[in-house]
Amino acid sequence: MERSLEQGHPNSADAAELFLYRPDANRFAGIGIDGEFDDVIGRIHKSDVPLLPTWRPIPFHWFSDNQPTRGDFPSLSNYWVVPVMSESAETILNSRLHGRYEALPIYGGSTDRLSILHVMETVDCLDLEKSEVERYSDGGVMRVLRYAVRREEVEGRHVFKLPQEHGRALIIDQVFKDWITDAGLTGLTFRKLAVQWL
Repeated sequence: MERSLEQGHPNSADAAELFLYRPDANRFAGIGIDGEFDDVIGRIHKSDVPLLPTWRPIPFHWFSDNQPTRGDFPSLSNYWVVPVMSESAETILNSRLHGRYEALPIYGGSTDRLSILHVMETVDCLDLEKSEVERYSDGGVMRVLRYAVRREEVEGRHVFKLPQEHGRALIIDQVFKDWITDAGLTGLTFRKLAVQWL
């Protein structure tokens, strides 16, 4: 079911930092999904529509040639932008997030359980004219180097997607980062973004 939690409204100091969601694949084990489910995984991150009502858990496997340590946010093969979380992480986030988020269970063997955090929150908060971007030859945004962000559009949103970037970059704020670090959860790196607040 869709997760509903009390959502905070960070003040200017809370929202002053934004980070790119990225699993720490160099220090922690990652997982893979069988190729037959590639289309399913590809659609999850691009969708802002609830999927849990019709979701059927899909199998995953741990990569044997990765680091042996398993973190709370394992990297999902070629889909690292799709957040995967342990049961401990789900418990922490379920008590804090509110609104357009749901946990989609996946399984490895009979007892190994993880969930995909399906973020159904795409926020068109960038002023592209004031941002510094790299573009593809067709004019599409390949990546953002410096983010000019309209503050009022991201306040109260602790994890969200940007529509402009290839793959829809997943952004987390300082509040989300503090939840993770304060709970001692592992498996994420926190790459601070260069942000100009508007």
